[in-house]
Amino acid sequence: PRAPPAEASLHEALAPRADSLDGTRAALAALFPNRTLAAVRAPDAVDLAELASASGLPDADSPFAGSFAASAQRALGLLQPKAVGGAPLSGELLAAALHGLVAQLQAGAPRGLSLTATVYALMQEWASAAVTSGRRAFSRVAPPLTEMRGQLAVALPASSLELLLRNATKAAYEAFLARLASVADADDPAAWLQPYAEQLRIAVEGEAARRRLAHAHAAAIAQERAVSRRLRDEAGAS
Repeated sequence: PRAPPAEASLHEALAPRADSLDGTRAALAALFPNRTLAAVRAPDAVDLAELASASGLPDADSPFAGSFAASAQRALGLLQPKAVGGAPLSGELLAAALHGLVAQLQAGAPRGLSLTATVYALMQEWASAAVTSGRRAFSRVAPPLTEMRGQLAVALPASSLELLLRNATKAAYEAFLARLASVADADDPAAWLQPYAEQLRIAVEGEAARRRLAHAHAAAIAQERAVSRRLRDEAGAS
């Protein structure tokens, strides 16, 4: 008998069977409404041995390799760039989202699964982590706050402090965008990133303001002490 089309086999696999996995099948069918399936020729013993070898590649002329290459080419031909919330759905983000969906399915929560919601949750998680990376980068480059309260404040001119703070701010934004390279264009950040960029801006400006204040306070105290010493020296000399 003639084998059924590959797509028919896939649809049959997701058809309800009145068992405990019907919810999972329905969730998968809803998540992926447009489904295609390509049949790949099974590898023979020689193919398996070559796959297990150091190269990990089968003979390019083998039926298995030809079948796999044809299926891969077909899959690439069906791919179209996608975006969620203005962010490109990169391979890294899609893989992470699918991993999250599998975890939800395995946890027994097939109802209400949403690729979009999972992608949004990942984007928010990554953006929050990017803010943390930015703040850490600022702290690595900026002078420590404790030094601004000590002798360094006396030796460090205000102009030099401002240069260090500008460099630290630049490092913070570079670290922020680097953490989000797979979901954001550095030249044109997506709108959904703006609240996180604003959060980083507020944090960085606050840290910079604390250092300026500590520097000014320490410099003022040093100046007062210098005046007191001079007055004492003048009083002792008279």
